[in-house]
Amino acid sequence: MKKDLDSIILTNQELKIMNVIWDKGEVKARDVLNVISHTKKAAYTTISTELTKLEKKGVLVRSKKGITNFYKPLLSHQQAMNNHIKYLIDNLFSGNPEKLLEFVMRNMLELTDLVSILYSKGQRHSMMNVN
Repeated sequence: MKKDLDSIILTNQELKIMNVIWDKGEVKARDVLNVISHTKKAAYTTISTELTKLEKKGVLVRSKKGITNFYKPLLSHQQAMNNHIKYLIDNLFSGNPEKLLEFVMRNMLELTDLVSILYSKGQRHSMMNVN
C-alpha cells in the first residue's frame, strides 16, 4: 500500500530507522541494527520487519545483491520534516502556522529567560566561592 510521499507521517521507531538510512544512504538490516542497538536493545527480525513495512509504505526501495537486501530512501529527510510540520500545524494548531510560530516564540523566550537566570545565578555562585 504505497502512499503519496507528501502525506507520509512516520512513527518514532520508523524515524529512528530512517535517520540511520538518511545518514548512510544505503543500508542492510544489520547496519540499522548496529546503529540502533547502541541506544536501545533491538532484534534483527524487528528491524527487518520495520524495513519491509517502510518499503510497503513507499518510503524505501529495496534491492538485492546476492542474498542480501539493501535499502535506499525514497522519502527524503527534508520531505519527512515538511510532512511532520504540516501534520503538527493541521492537528495541533488548527491549520494556522502563525499559532505554531507564536508557540515557538513564546517558549523560546521562556527558555532564554531560564538560561539567563541560571547563568546569572551561576555567576553569582562562582563569585561567592572565589574566596
